[in-house]
Amino acid sequence: FRNYYERKKAEGKHDLTIINAIRNKMVLRVVAVIKNQRKYVNNYQKAA
Repeated sequence: FRNYYERKKAEGKHDLTIINAIRNKMVLRVVAVIKNQRKYVNNYQKAA
């Protein structure tokens, strides 16, 4: 999430806007884990 924050900050976004977007991303991941009843696997790979 640090890279996302820094990228959005460089775009000129406000701190609270960025933090809110990160919070939403985290909530969506938690909900998906609960909904699918699986453990979280961090296998994200950045697109080329």
